[in-house]
Amino acid sequence: MPALRAGRAFDGERSLAGPVTVLVAHGGIEAVERGHPDVPGAGVVDLGQDTVLPGLIDTRVHLGADSGNGALDRLPTFTAEHLDAVIEDGLDRHLRAGVTTVRDLGDRDFSVLEQRSRHRQRVLASGPPITCPRGHCWSMGGEEALRRAVRERADRRADVGGGPRARAAGDRPRAQPRRRATGGGRARGRDRALHVPHRRGRASC
Repeated sequence: MPALRAGRAFDGERSLAGPVTVLVAHGGIEAVERGHPDVPGAGVVDLGQDTVLPGLIDTRVHLGADSGNGALDRLPTFTAEHLDAVIEDGLDRHLRAGVTTVRDLGDRDFSVLEQRSRHRQRVLASGPPITCPRGHCWSMGGEEALRRAVRERADRRADVGGGPRARAAGDRPRAQPRRRATGGGRARGRDRALHVPHRRGRASC
């Protein structure tokens, strides 16, 4: 169990005057103690007078883009090796800024989704954005039939769904769609086809 000794701490709501010791276990904060108590078996990391705080969360990123002008337009031209390097660089810059969880809402060819376990911080990934032909972010490889796209992302255990027409789970639609006098059965059939059992998901646009 690491024990981080620091001059002060910020817990997300208030500043804690130091000195403080933050105990970390199983990838999370176990406790925040005043002073520098002796913790049997703990590995002490002395941060001097620095301030420690919980890891930050970036809720919307495209790790495959290099953050330069026209990044998404250049993405289809990247080789697999260059794309991996861009993803690693983006995650490294996030980590140095204190971001320990990122939510990637669109990669190319599942490049982020398939590599979640190799990264140091937590990565929630959606795979390529689900879009219509030549739609938003089409060049990332998400031009697919909707039913097949949803099924594939469920099979790959995607953490979040991304697409131009998706909306966050729990959000209320602005208007209820009109129902045709005929075709109601067809609509219900479509709903059943898009339902993936035993998978709770989130969506974003």
